[in-house]
Amino acid sequence: MKDFTCVHYNGKYIVYFTTVDSAGSWGGGMMTFNRWSEMATAQQYHLPIGTVAPTLFYFAPKNIWVLTYQWGAQYLTSTDPTNPNGWSAPQPLYQGNSLDTTVICDSTNAYLFYANDDGTIHRASMPIGNFPGTFSNSSIIMTDTAANLFEAVQVYTVPGATPQYLMIVEAEGAAGRYFRSFTATNLGGSWTPLAATESNPFAGKNNVTFPDGNVWTADISHGDMVRNNPDQTQTIDPGKLQFLYQGQTPTPGLTNYTQIPWRPGVLTLVNVVTNAVHASGDVLIYSNRLNNMSGSN
Repeated sequence: MKDFTCVHYNGKYIVYFTTVDSAGSWGGGMMTFNRWSEMATAQQYHLPIGTVAPTLFYFAPKNIWVLTYQWGAQYLTSTDPTNPNGWSAPQPLYQGNSLDTTVICDSTNAYLFYANDDGTIHRASMPIGNFPGTFSNSSIIMTDTAANLFEAVQVYTVPGATPQYLMIVEAEGAAGRYFRSFTATNLGGSWTPLAATESNPFAGKNNVTFPDGNVWTADISHGDMVRNNPDQTQTIDPGKLQFLYQGQTPTPGLTNYTQIPWRPGVLTLVNVVTNAVHASGDVLIYSNRLNNMSGSN
């Protein structure tokens, strides 16, 4: 199981993810649970549609839930995201080649962002009143090496008097997969690097610690910030950041990508108290593996 998307809604975590079996066939799954300690044993449900690399959110203007996914860039709608069999028939999200699609909206427009494993990030938009619908005419908004802009792009709203936007993109580093970050003041504007190198990542080997000393993965790979507000703004709380990601312990001699044993873990942003009076300053991220999690449905 891999490629997690997660919202916290009505007291439950709702998680959708990609599945792949021993024959290399891709599919989709979901689960719900009340707290992280329950995820490892929560019932996993196979979706009847292969929702690979999903993004889940509530589209408030039309009071529906939306699940977007790749392999043709499609979307489903539902009134109940906890029902794996309650989704609509697939509809086209984008006409063209795309990987790891994600949607975010401001008050006037819906934006589609996606990667292509080739060092490019793409963007398309439509008036928010036309969504859900089919995006077209995307443009390239960022270019770099394939390793630096690889995949798993996600975009979030950081609330404030003047909202800002955070983009994270998975990169391939010398020590493993990690995430770079960028900021913008307008979803239709340009993006500025924030923590965007392997030595200074948004999340990666150089700023993730494991509190039990069990460094089970060097890879911080495809996932989603945990959103307490599940709506189309993809809003996150910068003071309470958690990131559900995929990690893996390398298997010597394994060359088949579909059989990499990805497992879920949770990163939590921790503010370290460095002074008895001023409780701010240093920041680190720590990681917990969700033990006993099975990759089967």
